[in-house]
Amino acid sequence: MPEEIELDPVEHIAVGTVGGPGQRAFYIQARGAYRQLTMLVEKVQVQPLAEQEVSFLEDEQVGPEDKPENLVEPVQPDWRAGQLGLGMDPDRRLALMVAQEAPSQEDDEVDPETLSTARLWLRPAQLAALGRRGLELVNAGRPLCALCGLPLDPSGHLCPRKNGKSPVF
Repeated sequence: MPEEIELDPVEHIAVGTVGGPGQRAFYIQARGAYRQLTMLVEKVQVQPLAEQEVSFLEDEQVGPEDKPENLVEPVQPDWRAGQLGLGMDPDRRLALMVAQEAPSQEDDEVDPETLSTARLWLRPAQLAALGRRGLELVNAGRPLCALCGLPLDPSGHLCPRKNGKSPVF
């Protein structure tokens, strides 16, 4: 059964990872007055979202109370996020992050009305801090191959630009 989650306002927000580089799972966790939501997200979702957040609010001052919290352990996702979006309500001076649940991989045809949706209302400083932390996490991953741009594993890398035959340089 789909759930409509509205955290207005978000009291605490966190972006974090579980696992080491190459094996990390990314999460966004938000908590309001009576509800906590944990979403499993992909690194490729965190990076553009964080970049958009930072550019959207680059002049926003982040105070100590606006720093993203750490993930609350144990991390148990409510669902995997599919679509993520950002907006701003200038009248309320709040940012809105909207997340929609990703359909399960078994579903061939999915009715969007069967997927959960979350609306997270954040102060601009919270959103700016979340974006900065997201970029830190994305950049803390494995180094990238200079030739193909794929992540380098500690055990080696079969570079497609070298036809997958050469060892790591």
